[in-house]
Amino acid sequence: MTANKADKLPDWWQREKQRRMLRVLIFLLLLCSLIVYYYYMSANGLTGIISGVNFDTHNYVAFVRDDGNGHTDLYAVKADGTGERRLTAASDSSTKAHPVWTMDGKSLLYTSNLDDARLTQIYILGNGQPTRLTYGSGNKGYATVSPDGQHAAFISQGAVKSVYLNGKDVYQLMPQPRSGNEAGNENAAVLNSEPQGPFLNFSFSADGTGVAGAQDFADESSAINAERMGVDMAVTCIPPGGGATMVLESGHEVSCAWDKTGNRLAASFTELHASNRSEKTDHNGGYKDWMQLNAKDKDTTLVSAIQIFTFTGKKQPEVRNVFRGIGYSVEPKNIAWSPDGTRMAFEGWRLKGEGQRELKGIVVMRLDQDPTGQGVVVDAAHVDSLQYLLPADASGLPQNPRWSPDGLHLLYELRRPDGKRDLWCINSDGTNRINLTKGKGDCYDGSWAPLK
Repeated sequence: MTANKADKLPDWWQREKQRRMLRVLIFLLLLCSLIVYYYYMSANGLTGIISGVNFDTHNYVAFVRDDGNGHTDLYAVKADGTGERRLTAASDSSTKAHPVWTMDGKSLLYTSNLDDARLTQIYILGNGQPTRLTYGSGNKGYATVSPDGQHAAFISQGAVKSVYLNGKDVYQLMPQPRSGNEAGNENAAVLNSEPQGPFLNFSFSADGTGVAGAQDFADESSAINAERMGVDMAVTCIPPGGGATMVLESGHEVSCAWDKTGNRLAASFTELHASNRSEKTDHNGGYKDWMQLNAKDKDTTLVSAIQIFTFTGKKQPEVRNVFRGIGYSVEPKNIAWSPDGTRMAFEGWRLKGEGQRELKGIVVMRLDQDPTGQGVVVDAAHVDSLQYLLPADASGLPQNPRWSPDGLHLLYELRRPDGKRDLWCINSDGTNRINLTKGKGDCYDGSWAPLK
């Protein structure tokens, strides 16, 4: 009996060793699976793998079409008016707005309430069903893709936030987040002076490190609003290369656009009272010479302007005026900078009196042909001297200019007499106007696909 038991011990031990090895192998397999899953999630995030659209998007424009019955869809069409195609399913009854292409031209980001009729989020659309990019409470909208092609930014409850295109790592860019414990912080003065009103729009600088937007602080009760003596919007930015958030200038109906060739930011303002500027420094033909050009009653004279802020690494950017409307003359709105940095397109609004405005058309202004360095100056006596590439006429009101990536074309909306809009394209020299959407519904929010 004893000898037999001794003979069986090696077999038992061998089986135990095999069981232990099997457990180790299972553990290693689980560990490897977790590692693979981690890297998969890191690469694909919350969105997973998104297949790009199944057509060449070169020279395409994406846009929103409202059929007049409350149904919106995303479409794309070539700049010559051909190749129109629906991008979202006809069965998709969600609202859709603000499409923008990813940098590879294969997908679109847009705003929709697809998953919750009460809440808008950012979605990515390629070849197939749209994929949700953002989560959480609060409406999201106005997505913009960063120049590195890896991030998107959007507005959420008035704040500008960024996220990877795989849905990971949401971060608030502006206003700078406050923890509530800034009293002992060396940046407390900056935080306390920074307006906290909602952002209405924004864009990235050419290198992706700067961001600027129009910020509304009409309802703000802080001292910074009192200093601005009633104006209700500002251009707020993080300069290229990073750094503290700065307020560049304030006014009414602000818009801004970055130069794609360098560290320059253009901003337009309407209805600035010259008296608000009397204490400021003259910036290269700036505020003081506005005062000299104004009418006798300096307290009531209005100034509207387009300014260029050049960031050179100094604490404050250099400022240049490229357009000024003096008194009841012309107000610039919705500026767009050409890709080569030599031209500026904008809406020109005739200011006839207090609260009386009329859209006169779209102006294209040369920035590289300014021998005096003072820019274009228009006063009430010379409003007809301003030339419009696209004047308003009986066919409609042109608005919202957008340059093609190669700078050869200008996309714009034409508001028809019936109140609906068409998307039109015109050569940069003013020739060959093409109606891209041909009166089918209300078409707007046009977005050029990038060059590839």
